[in-house]
Amino acid sequence: MVKKPAALGADLLAKKGAAAAVSGAPQRSAPAPIAEELVPLNFRVPASLRREFKVYAATHDISGVEVLKRGFELLKKERP
Repeated sequence: MVKKPAALGADLLAKKGAAAAVSGAPQRSAPAPIAEELVPLNFRVPASLRREFKVYAATHDISGVEVLKRGFELLKKERP
């Protein structure tokens, strides 16, 4: 049994970040630097809420963390 050289198909693979941008497609801005270390939150949500949350963030071109922060700030103003 003859093995094919590993480098044979290496030139056919796409390189991350090397693709050209599609003209007219919306471009995401780089996230703002975060001063604190990020740690996981440990709670579960219904699948429908998770989907709505992610769609909202993507539609408004902001991160999920930013959606959560802004929502929490509004809640704290409403109920100090």
